[in-house]
Amino acid sequence: MTYPYSVKNYKSFQTSDGLAISGNLYCGKAKIGTVEDQGHGGGSNAHFDTRAANDAFIAWVGTLGEHTITLGSISHTAPHDFESALDLLISEAEAEKERKQLDRAAATKLIFRTAEDGEDQYRTIKLPAALLSRPTTELIAVHPDWFTNIVQVWIIGQGWTKLSAA
Repeated sequence: MTYPYSVKNYKSFQTSDGLAISGNLYCGKAKIGTVEDQGHGGGSNAHFDTRAANDAFIAWVGTLGEHTITLGSISHTAPHDFESALDLLISEAEAEKERKQLDRAAATKLIFRTAEDGEDQYRTIKLPAALLSRPTTELIAVHPDWFTNIVQVWIIGQGWTKLSAA
């Protein structure tokens, strides 16, 4: 989903207490502040450059409606609040960072999932450059036996693509 706000220059690292994050908060192309989570079990924080930017963000949070939180088998629906809106933007930044990493990796490897892999799992095979320069659909046609157990492949610029041949 596209939002007027985004987190850029996103960085994360593991601390002894948990995952710490930092990044810049943008509204469109304008940097309006920073976001952070120190990884000590507390929530994410935003530091705005101006009071107006803070007020506009709070007004935007009010337009987001509800979201569902699931912990184990219990789900709870509630209106978005300041922290859940930040977490939403941080999740988008994490996903964008992963897309970029997979695009870079796909320049030298075939990245794929089998039916046994979960949403957060994938496998890689290093292929010769001559094969990687060929479209995945062409590789499937030339080497269908390679793709027998593969259900999704990562295609640069497109993301995860389901294979109909699987």
